Amino acid sequence: MTTVTVYLLSADAVSAQADFFTSRLSENQLAEVNKYKSEREKTLRIAGKYLLNAYTPPLPLSYGKYGKPHKVGAFFNLSHSGDYAALAVANAETGVDVEKIKPIDFRFANKILSAAERANISSPEEFLSAWTAKESLLKCVGSGLISRLNEVPSNSDGEKTYLGEKYFSRSKIFDGHIICVTLKSAEPFKIKLILADADLI
Repeated sequence: MTTVTVYLLSADAVSAQADFFTSRLSENQLAEVNKYKSEREKTLRIAGKYLLNAYTPPLPLSYGKYGKPHKVGAFFNLSHSGDYAALAVANAETGVDVEKIKPIDFRFANKILSAAERANISSPEEFLSAWTAKESLLKCVGSGLISRLNEVPSNSDGEKTYLGEKYFSRSKIFDGHIICVTLKSAEPFKIKLILADADLI
């Protein structure tokens, strides 16, 4: 069975060793980080760029129509949310989303869930499971968020069809966060989580 590796790096680890992590980023990467006003967001972006540098080939980045980054011969995707940056590395086109489990304003849910989905979702965890499934699929496709999110499949574990293509999603809960990975494949796969913080100890 195929394995998708997801590298995680916490904002707290980056904050505790800020000089170390910023020294591993290029000047262009630091300039991109400094465009963000929130210190927390800057920290998460540093974490994401560190993961990208550390765990993907040292090749130039190119960007798709909707801003999805690519490297020749490499399939990966980044997410930043809550307390972590996450990098999924796979053998096929992939998308990853990480979200911290927290209270949800369900009025927002009405904008992204279909009527059938809303009928089966009653907790923040269930909502975020559906949200991460939708977002990881769209990131795998490379289309970015779209206006009709209620038409995007929300199953976070299993096969799905979207725009005529087959995809498969898996999800895990780690440290109060939901992580969903979608792969452009009809075949099941496993998620292997690696806490990059541990590599630095």
